[in-house]
Amino acid sequence: MKLVRESIGDVLKGKSKEEIIPGEELVVFKPTNPEKGMGTSLSGEVSTSYKRLVDLFGEPEDYTEDGYKVAYTWTVEDNKGRVATIYDWKATTMYDGDGYSPEELKELPSFTWHIGSGEGGYTPSWLKDVTGEEEKSGTIAKDLVNFIYFYES
Repeated sequence: MKLVRESIGDVLKGKSKEEIIPGEELVVFKPTNPEKGMGTSLSGEVSTSYKRLVDLFGEPEDYTEDGYKVAYTWTVEDNKGRVATIYDWKATTMYDGDGYSPEELKELPSFTWHIGSGEGGYTPSWLKDVTGEEEKSGTIAKDLVNFIYFYES
């Protein structure tokens, strides 16, 4: 099943950063050595386009030739020295015949990417519906989402 979520830009249109994240300082992220991202695990999600991620962080590590569960990964580090990864997880035809091809994924107006970090403790919204648990995400994941949505590249 292929789902495309409404663009976050449409949802936030006309709202200032202060209205969305009042009083919070925007943490800045930059690409870093992919080896620093080894061992990260799911700590959040972000809905945005491949193009937006390329605009912010450059071309991703491309695993389409030898990958299995992940086609594209960005490894980023913030100005506090924390490392995170942004990646598609089991979303392409490399893993699931009903998924997007890696090329289709690049063209989507919005896609829900996984954010990995060393923080862990993430409860995705779909699991909340099943267990009744509150949705949780790590601090670095929240900072990265804010950066992606509000940073003017």
